[in-house]
Amino acid sequence: MNQNDIVKGFRVLVLLTCGFPAFVSQAADFRAGQVEGLLDLTLAYGLGVRLDDADKDLVAIANGGKAKTANKDDGNLNYKQGIISNAVRLNADLTLSWQNFGAYVRGFAFYDYENEHEDRERTSLSSDAKDKIGQDADFLEHYISARFSVGNIPLFFRLGDQVVNWGEGNFVRDGVDVINPFDFAALNQPAVAARDLRIPQGMFWGAANITEVVAVEGYYQYEWEPVGLPPIGSFFSTNDLLDNDNVNIAMLGAGRFSDQGTDLDTAFALPPGTLGFDPDFFKLPGLRTEDASDSGQFGLSVSLIPRGTNATTLAAYVVRYNSRLPIVSGKTASQHAIDATSQAAVDARAASLVPAYESTGLTPEESATAASQTSEAVTTSDYANQAGYIVEYPDDITMVGLSFNTATLKRGLLLAGEFAHHRDFPFQVSLSEVFASVLSPMEFDNAGNGGVLGSFGANDRIKGYIRRDRSQGSFGITQLFGARLGAAQTSASIDVAGVHVHDMPSSSKLPLQGVESPTMNSWGYRLAGGLTYQGVFGGLTLSPRVLWTHDVDGVTPGPVSTFLEDRKSLTFALGSRYIDRWTANLSYTKFFGAGDSNFIRDRDLVRFRVSYTF
Repeated sequence: MNQNDIVKGFRVLVLLTCGFPAFVSQAADFRAGQVEGLLDLTLAYGLGVRLDDADKDLVAIANGGKAKTANKDDGNLNYKQGIISNAVRLNADLTLSWQNFGAYVRGFAFYDYENEHEDRERTSLSSDAKDKIGQDADFLEHYISARFSVGNIPLFFRLGDQVVNWGEGNFVRDGVDVINPFDFAALNQPAVAARDLRIPQGMFWGAANITEVVAVEGYYQYEWEPVGLPPIGSFFSTNDLLDNDNVNIAMLGAGRFSDQGTDLDTAFALPPGTLGFDPDFFKLPGLRTEDASDSGQFGLSVSLIPRGTNATTLAAYVVRYNSRLPIVSGKTASQHAIDATSQAAVDARAASLVPAYESTGLTPEESATAASQTSEAVTTSDYANQAGYIVEYPDDITMVGLSFNTATLKRGLLLAGEFAHHRDFPFQVSLSEVFASVLSPMEFDNAGNGGVLGSFGANDRIKGYIRRDRSQGSFGITQLFGARLGAAQTSASIDVAGVHVHDMPSSSKLPLQGVESPTMNSWGYRLAGGLTYQGVFGGLTLSPRVLWTHDVDGVTPGPVSTFLEDRKSLTFALGSRYIDRWTANLSYTKFFGAGDSNFIRDRDLVRFRVSYTF
């Protein structure tokens, strides 16, 4: 990718900007009989640039690095220092209203020249991956709505794909706001706006203002979707096992064998032509994905504005939902595959390899030992190729939550907090233990016994999760300082959050998944500050901002690690707005801390986004 490629992307933005206004100016605000309509279009260009090449400590041994896993580096190896995204994106919002009824449709289309057109450094992106980060067009929200009153009670209803935001969490996920899954794939695309980071879900939603101070909301969800995972091989992907569209492979062997195949003669010091090249050596295949049910998801919220406190809102929530986070379970191989792992079978293969080792100059004793070790490894690989893993999304999680927000307007102080208790939340068992159990039916003497999960037989399913209650709380303070440092407005905020896992088993009895040893308690904080300078040049507004994140203590167990001790990031950004049509944002983000457990610490980047709203 060179400077000409950047120009190509930006040129598309300019041409489209010049070409749309004649059409849009007539269609933006319209009326047809009693139907009123409003069409908003936003055209954006986004550019992302990686600042450093991959850190060898985060790359598998087999791929030229030092990491003892080959299941996390495809995305890291696919992008050198330089451009990672070069995209044009069009967002459209259409609002229609007729008497007490309405309809709303929001959609997008984008083309990312870098990810759709350019070759990747190591592993080609799949067609499904390119649909996520290369080019696509789709609807986001699309629903019909109605509003009317029964007695003196105003009622509001919506039916269709929509986003419902509950709770007061700002920077830390997985609290009260679990209705709409987060789109991590979109998060890392510079052309995407923040409003597009929640995946709309099909549901029936209703709200009623029972009194002047009490309101009730409820919904029934008839559609389920998982979180939007970064596609395998994309820049921010740190998981080569799965994404939303595919189950891939898991590489066994502590990073010593490549997912692109292994020359067994080189790996085991054999004469050329003895065992040859095995494209599937030490690969455990992904078998299938089992989605959660579309049914059984609903929620209720009651909010209260205490009398005499117009700037305070209290709310309580109960939500029943199915997990949006993937769990990896195991599946053992057939009895035929198990029989092929007998000690007799291993000995027979080893005997056939002894002459080859002797021809390299080893003594008979050394040759017998090497042949036995090689035979065991090849036998293990043959068995693993016939076993596998399953990706599943468990059903039936209950969340009960509380939240508040309040403001002291004279002082410019805003306070908000929430507490969420998730009952029967599924936690991922350590993948090393799941995979050890998958291998447990093997019969040769040194095969092992399957670890803490025990031994299994032919075609057995190994449950990859346990259910425990999970509590999460957060508290945020925002202070508006008014005119300071020459700015029209100055603000600063801090959000502190923590997670507690109830009755978490000890790692010696049942280790849970985590890049380090997961802990029962974990917490961190986020600091943000900003300035707003108005009228810098005519109608130009500039807004410099800074964001600091710090996971202070503990490691939240998987399937997603909310906190990883000592993980940090720092972002400097400059936003601008011109006459409420042009916006631009330039940011630099540095990831660091937590050593080799922080899989994105080598992915510092600069992002730029400019947009025009018609």
